[in-house]
Amino acid sequence: MSSRCSLRPPSAPELGARVVLLCLSVVSSACLGTSTRVLDDGPSSSVPPDSSSPETEPSASRAWDPPWQRHTPHWTFETDHSSELADRVAIALEDAYQAFAAHFGRRPLGTSAMRVLGFKAFPDYRAYCERVGAPGQLAATGFAPSEAGTCVCWDKHDDADHFLGTLIHEACHLYYVESTRRSAPSWLAEGMATYFEGFDADAHGHLRFHHRPRARLATLRKLLARGTAMSLHDLVHLEANALINRDPQRALAFYAASWGYYYFFHTHPNLAWRQGFARYVAETERGVAPDLERHLGTRLETIDAELARFIARP
Repeated sequence: MSSRCSLRPPSAPELGARVVLLCLSVVSSACLGTSTRVLDDGPSSSVPPDSSSPETEPSASRAWDPPWQRHTPHWTFETDHSSELADRVAIALEDAYQAFAAHFGRRPLGTSAMRVLGFKAFPDYRAYCERVGAPGQLAATGFAPSEAGTCVCWDKHDDADHFLGTLIHEACHLYYVESTRRSAPSWLAEGMATYFEGFDADAHGHLRFHHRPRARLATLRKLLARGTAMSLHDLVHLEANALINRDPQRALAFYAASWGYYYFFHTHPNLAWRQGFARYVAETERGVAPDLERHLGTRLETIDAELARFIARP
């Protein structure tokens, strides 16, 4: 357990700061979309992508000519995977858009459809990363935004269900950036994206979000049982991008904990905690570095103990 302190995580970048979200994938046969991502929220002087503004330079991805494209009211999906996957993802992305809008209470600021690129194999993903000047993303299975209003993934595990989960996760990152023009603290960004990994798909490809990704849940329960789960105090001070480069196993624990606390603060019956967390999120979106403990009105050790009981329930 951590000692009592005032938690002030790094402030969200000012309006206009670029955010790049990476994706490190973990295999799971237990559910759809159980992949792990990393937020690189480090210093950058780049201007944020703005899908409402015309690009001043040709898109780097135009060098790629995908055989399958699907256009929906809010997304353009481009892939060299298969026609069947393209159809499936188009349906899923529209369902995800509505779920994102309901959850975040806002819509993207731009007027153009957001673009999602799905590469079947690593060589094409690598070539894309090189074209957009992102060699640091080669260890990831995706990142967002990769260009103006764009996110990208590749099918590392040659598994359509797993790939769909990766696409939805990165689409969540892109949606948040496009609707706020801000970067959330690392744990919060990964918490919200893993929250949307919890879904099932029906026979027609439509998604039903339950927000309990089975692999995340199993990992967190295991860590809690061993007494090795990350505390909330530690979590809010960590950066996912640093973890993925230094300690991938700890990065997996980071994602599991990020999901767990985000889920906790949205579904726990304690109204004061839910409202306090909402105030914390609102301040991060204004570019403030808020004190989480102050907003919750309780010691973080209390939250840690309650999380263990909450996650252990059926």
